[in-house]
Amino acid sequence: MSVRTRNWYAARGTQAYPVDENATGISDEGASLPHDIIVDCSLNWDPSYGQYAFISSVTVTPKIVSIIISACNSTTTVNGFTPLAVVTTPQPVTAFTHYAVEALQNGVAGFIVFGDVSDTYTGRFSTPAQSLLRPACAYPTHGFSVPTVRKYGLNDGLKGVVQLVGADNIEVVNTQITLNNVETDVIAFRLSAATTVGNPLREYIGPCGSRPESENCVDAGVETINEIVPDEFGNINIIFQDIVVGPYGESCSSNAAGVTIDQELGLADVCPDNDYGRFSGSARCSFNDYDFSSESSSSGSDSESSVGQCTLPVSIDWDYSNAILPDTGFVTKLGGFQNQEYAGSRVYVATDINARNLALKQDCLLPELYGKEISVECSLPNNTFRNAMLVFNYRNVLSGGAHIEYFGLEVDARLGLLSLMRFNGTSLVTDYSVPLSNGVAKDHWYRLKVKVAQQSETVTCLYVDVTGVTNTSWPGVAFTFLTKKYYYGEHRFYGISALRTNARFDNFILKDVNQAGVCTGLGGLFGPIGGETP
Repeated sequence: MSVRTRNWYAARGTQAYPVDENATGISDEGASLPHDIIVDCSLNWDPSYGQYAFISSVTVTPKIVSIIISACNSTTTVNGFTPLAVVTTPQPVTAFTHYAVEALQNGVAGFIVFGDVSDTYTGRFSTPAQSLLRPACAYPTHGFSVPTVRKYGLNDGLKGVVQLVGADNIEVVNTQITLNNVETDVIAFRLSAATTVGNPLREYIGPCGSRPESENCVDAGVETINEIVPDEFGNINIIFQDIVVGPYGESCSSNAAGVTIDQELGLADVCPDNDYGRFSGSARCSFNDYDFSSESSSSGSDSESSVGQCTLPVSIDWDYSNAILPDTGFVTKLGGFQNQEYAGSRVYVATDINARNLALKQDCLLPELYGKEISVECSLPNNTFRNAMLVFNYRNVLSGGAHIEYFGLEVDARLGLLSLMRFNGTSLVTDYSVPLSNGVAKDHWYRLKVKVAQQSETVTCLYVDVTGVTNTSWPGVAFTFLTKKYYYGEHRFYGISALRTNARFDNFILKDVNQAGVCTGLGGLFGPIGGETP
C-alpha cells in the first residue's frame, strides 16, 4: 500500500539533505555519507568565521554519535577553516528530535536532527566540496550574539564577561530545567530560601510596580479579582449565571482553552405581538401568548385589549421616596434595572456590568411615531464602559424569520461619540456617528433626544442630539439622519439601554412635536447630515 503523507524528517532521510546537492558526500576514506544519519539542521554564526559551513567529521558507534561542523570562505576548497560547533550525544539517540549544538566559537547557535543512527559509520571531510551544508540550513548572521546586557530603560550596557549577582534573598545560578522534554542549561533567578514574610511577587516585582516590558508601570500587578484570591493551584473559578456556557467547536484542537457563552432567547423575546408589518401572510406568533411581566419590574397586562394607546405627553421621574419601583410601565428585557438612590434622589440604574441592559415601556402603544420627541436624562459612571442609549422604534418583525429590530441613540464617553445605532435582528450596527465636542464628566447629567418626522413617503428624518443638563455650558452635538429602515406602524415601543455599565437614567419624556420644524434647514442649525445609500 502506498504512503500518501510521509513524515517530513523521514522523507529527508532518503535525500542528500541538509548536505548541499552540489557536494559529493564522499569522505576522505572514500565512503558515502548515509542520507539518514542527519536529516535536518539549523546553524548561525558570526560572518567573521566564514561564509559557508560544512561537516568536518561524522562518528556513529554503538556508544556515541558525534558531529563536527566548520566554517570556510569557499564552497569547494579550503585554505583554512574554523570549527564552529560540535554535537556529541550518547546512544541511544532519539530520531527526529532537535539536539542543540555546543558552540566552539562565540555567537554560534543551532541544532541538529538525527535520523537512523543504528549503523556504525566514521567519515572525515576535508573540503566543503564533499559536505557543504545548504545555505537554507546554515548561514552567517550579523548581530546574532548578545552584544550587551543592560537594565531596561538604560542606554549604557555591560560588555564582555558579565557577572550576574543576586541580592538579599535572591540568587542567580546556572542550572538545568526541562524544556520540551529536553534538559536545558539556563540562568535562573530564584529565592535562595523559602520565606513566610510578605509577598515575594510584590517584593521583587521591581521599582516600576509591574513588568516594564509591558509598558504598564502605572498599575500594580493583579493579585485578586473583586477581592477573590486564587486557590492553592493559582486558579480563580468563574461561575456564569443566566448565561449558556459551552465548549469550543469541534474544529478546535485538543489543546484549545476557553468557553463560548451565549444567552438564551425564548418565544417571548422574538414573538411579542401580532404585528403583521408591511407584508402579507399569517402571523405565527399569538399576541396573547406574549407575557409583559418581568421579575425586576412591575408587570403590565398580557392581553392586547389591556394595552392601549399612549396618552401624550408621557413623563417619568424615578425619584420616589422608597426603593420599591412603582409601576412606570418599564419592563426589563435584558440585564437588570433597579431604582437606586444617587446624589440625594432616586434614579433608574442598569445593574448588569457583564452584558447589555435593556428596558422598554410596554404599558401603552404608539399609533404612529411621526411628529414625536423622545428624550431621557443619563449619567455615566466612571468605569471602563461608559455609555447610555435611548431606544426607540422597537418592534418585532415576523417576515424572514421572527426577530427584533430597533433604533438606539447612544452617547459613549469611552469612544467620545454620539451614535445612531440600529439592531437589525442579529447585531447592533452604527448608522451614523459624530465626535463629542468635550468629555463626559461622571458627576454630571446629560439629555439624549430624538425627534422623528416624515421626510417623504419612504424616507424618515431623525434629528438627534445630546446636551448638558447639570452643566448647561457643556457643548452638545447634534445631527440629522435620513433612513428608509424606520418602521411606521403600530406596536412599537421605546426605552433605555446600557452595555456593561451602571448607567443612570431619569426624566424620561415622550411628547408631540411639530414635524415641520424637525428637519428644516438640514445641515445648518441641526448639524451634519447622515443618510443611507439609496
